[in-house]
Amino acid sequence: MEQQESIHLNNNNQGMGGDTFLPRDIPFQIKREFDQSQQAKEQMKYPMEVFCSTPGRLSLLSSTSKYKVTIAEVQRRLSPPECLNASLLGGVLRRAKSKDGGKVLRDKLEKIGMSLPAGRRKAANVTLLTSLVEGEAIHLARDFGYVCETEFPARQVAEYLSRPHQESTEQYRRKDLILATKVITKELMDLLNQDRSPLCNTRPQPILDPSIQRHLTHFSMITHGFGS
Repeated sequence: MEQQESIHLNNNNQGMGGDTFLPRDIPFQIKREFDQSQQAKEQMKYPMEVFCSTPGRLSLLSSTSKYKVTIAEVQRRLSPPECLNASLLGGVLRRAKSKDGGKVLRDKLEKIGMSLPAGRRKAANVTLLTSLVEGEAIHLARDFGYVCETEFPARQVAEYLSRPHQESTEQYRRKDLILATKVITKELMDLLNQDRSPLCNTRPQPILDPSIQRHLTHFSMITHGFGS
């Protein structure tokens, strides 16, 4: 089940002893640093807040879907393994190309505490999945799963492959191979079902060993949820 992370900020301005804490009680030098840190906190947004909404790339014109992109998702696209630059990020977010488009995007990111230097080079190879936001990649994965479950000719393929193996001893041997394959496949599925990579507006608590979870998270960030 998807879990949504909730973030609470304590602004009670209470001291350790319960006395009211006022900025005027701070020495000037410390107060200046305090004011700067408070200003930085005000600029930082909640990671699960919506940064923008973007139209889907794979929808028909008659039923265009819009997907909400969170600040956390933008941060993931700017971080390894992708490290998108302003041009690619603008394309992913479907921003219209303009003379100052990159600067406008960088300024908007800077206001929420994220830096996107000009002239930055991408780190990962660009694929068709690069153009998808996480919401659309997950939508595509679900539709692909539905089509596989309802339309893939599994029985017909199995019968076709079994025709050359009519001897009873060969059939028993192949049956044992199939049962062994199911056991291994279940182990793989059990592992993948425990993947807790962050997606969209969720950041579930990891339950797998970090030595394997970081590799699953890497794959999820490259495919944006399609491969999770």
